[in-house]
Amino acid sequence: MGTQIERDRGPTGRVMCALQLPQSVYADTDFLVLLTAYAGGERDTSLVNCKKLHDACRKSSTAIVTSVLAYEEAVYILLYKNRMIPECKSEFVKLGNRERDFKLSQFKKHYPGQYANIYHANMHVPVGFHQFLRQWRISLRFPSYTLKEMEKSPRVAQYALVLMKKYVTLEPMDCLHISIARNLGIDTVITSDKSYQAVNSIRVIDPRSAAI
Repeated sequence: MGTQIERDRGPTGRVMCALQLPQSVYADTDFLVLLTAYAGGERDTSLVNCKKLHDACRKSSTAIVTSVLAYEEAVYILLYKNRMIPECKSEFVKLGNRERDFKLSQFKKHYPGQYANIYHANMHVPVGFHQFLRQWRISLRFPSYTLKEMEKSPRVAQYALVLMKKYVTLEPMDCLHISIARNLGIDTVITSDKSYQAVNSIRVIDPRSAAI
């Protein structure tokens, strides 16, 4: 049974939000990244809506759960895509190279000292993200099986494969996210990725526009 979230009070009594929240929800990578942007001080409307959804979950005692897969993807976006790659590319150009020739792997190989300096200067990013998850009470979980069960039936991989075959528009990693959630007994995923909406075994909440 989902929990309705109280939005405000009018002269006739309580006005209830249409959104109902279950006991647990699975946070997809993009929701984590959007929340970190809010935590970092950004305040556009979509980020404010993400914060409202997070607060609604807390108010209704809905557990926000994510996985190591989402953790790794978020760290890649926050550390490499948003920080390392732009800074390494800028340094690459400063060293007299053409921007169009930039490849991170080649920069790391040919300019190890510069790469190391940029890497160490950004170590606060993954550390800060880990602290963010704790402060915002987002728990890292993964389906727990005994060794015997894992040998008999690797359920996460099997169900992800079923999803890949059935929903060809979904990315393989998205199928893994859904499979992890379902194997944790969670049927609600918070994500702004519209491709998830094609999957009939889950409920999708878009954090950027959820009516709270």
